[in-house]
Amino acid sequence: NEGSEIRWDLKFNDEGLALKHFPSLLYHLPFPKTKLTAPRFRTTLSGEWSVGGESWKLDRVPAHQAHFWGTEQATSWTWGHCDQFAEDPTACFEGLTAQVRIGPRQSPPLFLFFFIWKGELYSFNSPASWFRNKSASHLDRWHFEAASSQKLFVGDLRAEPAEMLTLRY
Repeated sequence: NEGSEIRWDLKFNDEGLALKHFPSLLYHLPFPKTKLTAPRFRTTLSGEWSVGGESWKLDRVPAHQAHFWGTEQATSWTWGHCDQFAEDPTACFEGLTAQVRIGPRQSPPLFLFFFIWKGELYSFNSPASWFRNKSASHLDRWHFEAASSQKLFVGDLRAEPAEMLTLRY
């Protein structure tokens, strides 16, 4: 549409933390058919972007870079990322709940979660944790739990649908 041109000139300020959501071996196998990685799980960027002629300058704003790809999309998924917590400025969260096709059937939900808390990364992405973690999502909320022998992370995300970015395949 005329007047809705989008332009950007953005630069990542550092490499940030790279994150593979699945165990490394799965990136070389046909399962799952949808892959996900975050080359910059947590970083900052600077530059300028504009929409319809209105521009904004950014200076070291928190950022995240992720990439989905594959030969087939997951049949359903919920994904979230947050890196702004009042309790801990180093904290960061990323979670993914997905169901994929295995032959003619749909898999049970797979739950993958990552947390940075007090500067330490906690990963809940092993095949055993795909089924041990808990997750329930609806259009406006997501409750999840990820546990190890040392830590329990429990979260509730809420947002108004008007504040969300949605994708339709």
